[in-house]
Amino acid sequence: ELHPLCYKKFSLGDLLARPESKQFNTPADWVILKIDKTFSSTPHDIFPGAVLLKLGFGREEVANQNVWATRIKTTCAVFQVNIHIYQGRGLPPSDSNGLLDPYMLVRLGTHKIKTKIHKKTRDPQFMETLSFHMKLPLDDDLKPQLFLELWDQDLGGDDFVGLLKL
Repeated sequence: ELHPLCYKKFSLGDLLARPESKQFNTPADWVILKIDKTFSSTPHDIFPGAVLLKLGFGREEVANQNVWATRIKTTCAVFQVNIHIYQGRGLPPSDSNGLLDPYMLVRLGTHKIKTKIHKKTRDPQFMETLSFHMKLPLDDDLKPQLFLELWDQDLGGDDFVGLLKL
């Protein structure tokens, strides 16, 4: 039997309230998923991910006037993405000693890189540059999101501290 791990609710009222000109003419957008706490064994402090989608909703006669292209642009180029991570200040304590052992995990599409771990501090001096060399779509609507995650290293398993999505 299949059970959902993550979901995203869309308000029918919001979809119906779209002007006719925007019912099928909206750009693709990143939708942040939520963990289904009923069925999922995924830890609740883990970011569940996002899906890039285009959602059209409207009367059938409007849909027939706005036929979507069946082929998505897939022209890609090689990019270098550099992320300079300097420091953190006043990070929330996670360990019993009132400190944490922080590191940053940076995700771009299916790639991820992490910084060095800084022991027993709330004010880490990362001073690192993380670089991704990868093919990315030229179409801005199809480019992956960049996620900066802050973690606390622990013996029993690392603790999620925070997330920034760009």
